Amino acid sequence: MTQNKIEAAFIQINEAASRINLDIAGASIKWVDGNEIEGKGAYDQLCCVAALCNTATYYFENNTEKESGDPMEVGLLKMVYCGPTKQQEYIKEYPKLDEVPFSSDTKVMATFHGNKQGYYIAAKGAVEELLHYCTSALEGNEVVALDKSKRNTWLNFAEQRAQSGLRMLAFAYRNTDKKESDFLNQLTLAGLIGFIDPPRPEVSQAIEECKSAGIKVVMITGDHPATAKNIALQLGLANQEDEVMHGHAMKPYAELTEEDKTKWLNTPVFARVSPAQKLDLVSLYQEKKMVVGMTGDGVNDAPALKKADIGIAMGQRGTQVAQEVADMVLKDDAFSSIVLAIKQGRTI
Repeated sequence: MTQNKIEAAFIQINEAASRINLDIAGASIKWVDGNEIEGKGAYDQLCCVAALCNTATYYFENNTEKESGDPMEVGLLKMVYCGPTKQQEYIKEYPKLDEVPFSSDTKVMATFHGNKQGYYIAAKGAVEELLHYCTSALEGNEVVALDKSKRNTWLNFAEQRAQSGLRMLAFAYRNTDKKESDFLNQLTLAGLIGFIDPPRPEVSQAIEECKSAGIKVVMITGDHPATAKNIALQLGLANQEDEVMHGHAMKPYAELTEEDKTKWLNTPVFARVSPAQKLDLVSLYQEKKMVVGMTGDGVNDAPALKKADIGIAMGQRGTQVAQEVADMVLKDDAFSSIVLAIKQGRTI
């Protein structure tokens, strides 16, 4: 439903915040709200973590961009490219020794690196999740304890920006003098980065066509509820009074009461949803005798794609696993193509 052209658009550290515009050709960042962030220790750590805790690749050579990997991670590398230190310099100084890969359950990723002074841990993830692993935050040049009040302040920062449609990620780090196998703990929060991923212009009309054709469209996402609500409003998928159901509020399928099922059926947007909950949603719709079409692009989408009456995988950014279990693969990754396929199918 979105263009999947994700770019870093906002940076928040303890002392300051600013919207940013990236100038790839000029390899520079335009600070929309004043340049009070560049040169700060927290900004340096943000860039370092963004470059190291990353599995994507990005190069800009001969006025041509070459990229591969997760679009959000590519967006991070574009931001790093426009900063003072390039990714390859970080990688050379901090060779990776270990990794905790991103999981749709934990919504956190971490990497362990060596350097001349010892070892360095870089981590990123959903704000509310990464904060669980942080015991301190970088304020100016000081590392201060992250008490409940400070945690709530950072959560409020993220909530405010998510309401404007930004996808917010938190970034944290830790230096240590010993090699660790269990290193995702006692981290220091460096700050937040917000990303934009504009809705595809043709999706709103396609959703209206679905409604007029008696097709119910539901958004199921891992995004923050406020971000999901903003996008759903832009697309005409939800109204202002509609509630977004958080994954934490979803019971296992076997424990659902009829009241719970009714609430699920009347909810247009689900956020912070796990792969198991996607499967539960498909099961509920099928229980109510609905024909379910499910779209997805990741490995974790595969069970729900397989269970749906029609599993629809993304052809451009979808994983091989998702494409193999799907009944249909979209070559253009466009929601409007699904609507066109249904329209043509109904004429047969």
